[in-house]
Amino acid sequence: MRKIIGSAMAAAMMLAASIAHADNVEGTIEEIDRQANKMIVDGQVFDVSEVMTAGATLDDLKEGDKVNVFFTREGGGDEDDEFRAMQVDKVTE
Repeated sequence: MRKIIGSAMAAAMMLAASIAHADNVEGTIEEIDRQANKMIVDGQVFDVSEVMTAGATLDDLKEGDKVNVFFTREGGGDEDDEFRAMQVDKVTE
């Protein structure tokens, strides 16, 4: 049930992301901070929500995994922008 709700919420956020800046990146996980719900993929820090992020969870992933991340960028286009992962798919282990 949680995955269904999470997927529905992620779909709604993806639709809303079309208004904001949305993008996709494929890369390797360098670091995972489970307490802060963040991961670093190829130098970029992503917020990964247990509720708002569809696909793989941080518990499903480990450092060194190759992932595809669909994300939104919130902010004014500078280095203080926040990157929120909307969908995370493991490509390889």
